[in-house]
Amino acid sequence: MLSAVRRPIGIMSAACLLMLGVVGLGADSPEAGSAEPRYDRAGPAEPAELVGPAGTAEPRGGTAPAAGTAVEGNFPPGPGLRYSFWVDTKSRVEKLDSELDFPRGHFDLVVPITSDPPPVPIRGNLTLPSTEGYFVTFGFMPVTNTVEMIPDGESEGTIEVKFGPPGDDEDEDILPLPRARTKLTLELFLELSDVRVDGKALDVGPNCRTADPLTIVIESTVYLQAQDPGQQPPATDTTSTFALPPLSGCGATEDLDPLLTGLISGPGNDLFTRLSIRCSPASDPTC
Repeated sequence: MLSAVRRPIGIMSAACLLMLGVVGLGADSPEAGSAEPRYDRAGPAEPAELVGPAGTAEPRGGTAPAAGTAVEGNFPPGPGLRYSFWVDTKSRVEKLDSELDFPRGHFDLVVPITSDPPPVPIRGNLTLPSTEGYFVTFGFMPVTNTVEMIPDGESEGTIEVKFGPPGDDEDEDILPLPRARTKLTLELFLELSDVRVDGKALDVGPNCRTADPLTIVIESTVYLQAQDPGQQPPATDTTSTFALPPLSGCGATEDLDPLLTGLISGPGNDLFTRLSIRCSPASDPTC
C-alpha cells in the first residue's frame, strides 16, 4: 500500500464538483510533463473473459462513444451531474453450477449537487440486455431458456469521489487517480421465457419470474480518469453474492412454480461485474 495518506476530497464540495465536472482533474493529478510514474492495473482474477484485454475498459462487442457524441442513456429525472458506467457481468447459479453471460449493459446515475458531506445518496437505472441460458438437469437433460433481469424501479446507493493515493479506508491496490467509491443496491426480477427441455418447448407462460425481486449489492471503486490523455480509465471488478427467490407465475397449462423453484432458487449465487466509465462531466459534456 502506498504509504502517503492524504485527506480525501468529497464530491459534495461545490469547488470539487466544479473541478470534476468542468476540468476533470483532481488536486493530486500529475501536471503535464511531470515525471510521475504510470500505473497499470492488473486484470481480474475472475472472470477474465468479461471484456477485452486484462485491465482495460475495451468493450465486448462495442466501443465507447466518441467525444462530442450525445450519449443515450436512461438517467433518472432531476438536476445533478450525470455519470454512466459500462456494465459487463456474468452470474453463476449455485444449484445448477452453471453461468449466465450477459451482453454489455450500462448503469446511468445522477449525482445531486449539494454541500452535504460525503458520501451522498444517488439514484440510477440499470439497462441490461437479456441472455440465453443453458444448463443440464438431473445430470443428463439439457435445458435452454432466455433470462432477463428486470429492474424493480430505480436503484439507490451512495457515492464519494476521491483523489490521490489510497487512504486508510481503501484497498491497497487502489490507483492514485480520480475515482468514485460507490455502493449500489439493485432490486431485480429474474424472468424466464422460451424454455426448452431437450429441444422441446416448455410453455412457462408470459409471466414466469421470481415472486420477489432479488437484491444485489455492488460495492466498487470506479475510476473516472485515465492517467494519459486519450486513454480509457481502468476498469474495476467486483463480486456480489445473492439469493434467488422462488419462481411464480410459471406455466401456461400447469403449475411449474414448484419445479423451477426447486431447480434454481436458493442462496449462494454469484454476480461478477466489471464497471468502467462510459461518460462523465469530466470526459464528455454530452453525458
